[in-house]
Amino acid sequence: MDDSLGNILANLNDSSCYGTTNCNGKFNQYQCTWYCWGRAKEKTRKSLSFNGSANGFEWYSNINTSNVSKRAASLDPAKNSIASFSGGSQGYGHVLFIEDVANGYTYFTEYNFVQSQNAKLQKTPTSSFATFRFNFTLNGYIVI
Repeated sequence: MDDSLGNILANLNDSSCYGTTNCNGKFNQYQCTWYCWGRAKEKTRKSLSFNGSANGFEWYSNINTSNVSKRAASLDPAKNSIASFSGGSQGYGHVLFIEDVANGYTYFTEYNFVQSQNAKLQKTPTSSFATFRFNFTLNGYIVI
């Protein structure tokens, strides 16, 4: 993984992935869920679906596992997966897309957490990934 952090990796102009009707309009545009649904489709060409509602904290429990698998929060993150977190000031939780795991770091992109970091490559030590978002609890990973 290129360590030149801050690069925008996603093609947010791809309307098939990031349009206003992705996942049948289930997500509000420019939210973390909208971004992760689009990023998953952009990178893997798979459309995620859910059994029930799909706020960030619900992704891990409500994902339809017909074309993905779940990975427990106690395990290390995996490339091309989505981390689902509970918590936050609004109670909706958060999701982010894991681009790669290499050399002791987890590389990820996200949307609507810190505006200046929207869709930009970031990294954190893999050993502390589960706890690096203060006031959030990692529910688990959705491996695409």
